Amino acid sequence: MRAALGDADALARLDVAGVPVAVRADAVAERAFLAGRLHRDGVLDEALVAVRRAQGLRGLPRWARARLAHAEGYLLYRQGLERLPVRVLNQAVELFPPDHRLRPRVFDTLGQYFQHTAGDLDRARAYYERAYATKEALVARWGIAEMWEDLALSSGSLGRLELTQERWAEAERWTRVDLALEEQHGAAARPADDVTVTAAQRDESVRVRAMLLGQLARVALGQGGDAVAAGAHLAQAMALVPTGSYTEVTLWFDWARVALALGDRVEAERRIARAEQLATAGGYDHLSGHVALIRGRILGDGVVAPTESRFVPAVAALDTAMAKFAAASQPQDHCEAIIAKAELLARVGRGEDARRLVLERGIPLAERHLFGQLQPLARLENLLEGLAPGDLAQVRARRIRGGIAAEEHTGRLRGERRTITVWTCDIRGFAAYCDAHDDAEVVATLNRFFRALGEPILAADGFIDKYVGDNILAYFPSAATAAEVALAALGIVDELNVEWEHLHHAPLAIGVGVATGEAIVGSVGFAGKLEHTIIGSTVNLACRLVGVAGPGEIAIDDATARALRGEFRTAPWGRTGKVELKGFGRVKAYQLRGRVEPRRGRRR
Repeated sequence: MRAALGDADALARLDVAGVPVAVRADAVAERAFLAGRLHRDGVLDEALVAVRRAQGLRGLPRWARARLAHAEGYLLYRQGLERLPVRVLNQAVELFPPDHRLRPRVFDTLGQYFQHTAGDLDRARAYYERAYATKEALVARWGIAEMWEDLALSSGSLGRLELTQERWAEAERWTRVDLALEEQHGAAARPADDVTVTAAQRDESVRVRAMLLGQLARVALGQGGDAVAAGAHLAQAMALVPTGSYTEVTLWFDWARVALALGDRVEAERRIARAEQLATAGGYDHLSGHVALIRGRILGDGVVAPTESRFVPAVAALDTAMAKFAAASQPQDHCEAIIAKAELLARVGRGEDARRLVLERGIPLAERHLFGQLQPLARLENLLEGLAPGDLAQVRARRIRGGIAAEEHTGRLRGERRTITVWTCDIRGFAAYCDAHDDAEVVATLNRFFRALGEPILAADGFIDKYVGDNILAYFPSAATAAEVALAALGIVDELNVEWEHLHHAPLAIGVGVATGEAIVGSVGFAGKLEHTIIGSTVNLACRLVGVAGPGEIAIDDATARALRGEFRTAPWGRTGKVELKGFGRVKAYQLRGRVEPRRGRRR
């Protein structure tokens, strides 16, 4: 990889007069992808600077600008940033022509981001599905080995073992066809816009094949636990990759897992030691958490009592893994380490410690970051069910109610009158959307919508009272906070629509209603079922205002407008500034437009 990186770097630095700008830009992009796979902070930063410099070149064709945008988004994703990579990658999708053979790779990168950084397997799978469908359509047109390899990788990402094997065989066949064509006709046999660096192409082809074999191994190990088949795939992959490469290190991790699955702890330890050695030599410090996780599993394998010599080192290794993943904001791997430690604690008879770990760290982590990824949450709940079924029932009840105040857990019916700002929104035209889409897609869309808007509500100290169909009812301690979240919600829905457009979903729009005043806040129901709720005319007023608001509009009452004066821009609703609301008659209403921009000082 380092040799290919040097070749790409040399071409990227050639004088503009000697090389077409498209070739230079493509070399910079290729270097960025190679640098991203090296995964070293200094190299990533340097590559990102080069990409942004290349984006300023004049005369770049659209596909070259798209390739640079994809490279930038990939580097940002590899740096572990949140949200920004998605915006940049969305730009790349828009820049690539719909039939360009590299466009589906952007969907793959989006899938990787949502799987590994955001910890959202539902969205990751949606992008992998989109990449797969796009590649499948393009394969018939291009018919080259790279496309079949890409299609096989997408199959592996989706966990389709048989399809992955079929695509892999087809990629092998097309590789032979490509070689024959190139020997007969030279480079002209390839698509006209394929200007990537030759050395980098060779390196990438080897890396992709090794990755594909690694995916085959992981799918084989995960589906039916076929460790023998997984080991065979990994042996082939190891023979392909250069020693010390990042891909080789990750393959050693998988090979250690295979040895553990076969019950050979000695071989598993040898393999993880080799992975650790290569990771240290290569400067891949971010992999230390994975080393600790696998070593903790190896040490803890078969341990049934806390007095066994391997127990304490196993716990120490898993604690290290948890700390590393927490510091690096890797929720999926962090959750895996928590599960491993809880399973070990439960196995050695320390069920109470395992219970606390799952309740206090595991489930809150999964609910916060991995709720869209059901598998870790389900595994944690299965663990808790075996340890404390009553706790699991309480956790599920709390989740269904959307977060419950502490007094509800006492079982007492309590309430108090407070001045709050009630906030509600719903999706415009959602009934028609439901009629036009299948049930599973409707539920997936609602869950994505509720999560996207629910997180900023909670982050701003808001409280989600309930979901009613496609409606969110929440409240805030101040009008300013509610206004901030309302404005942010419109931007979030715009971002969701970009994502849904890529996934061939219909765009959606929301209206928001906000009212400020007194309301009763408390728990209602009986001992068998309590719900935290808000009651009063202020709640009803907000619910009436949301019905007035059109798509992309925020309707607020007079009390909210007065509370926001000087900080936010508002305008009287319609021509009269009043609206007719059921149960309220004609009331003053305003439209929230945005924040008040600070005035600039006068020039002297």
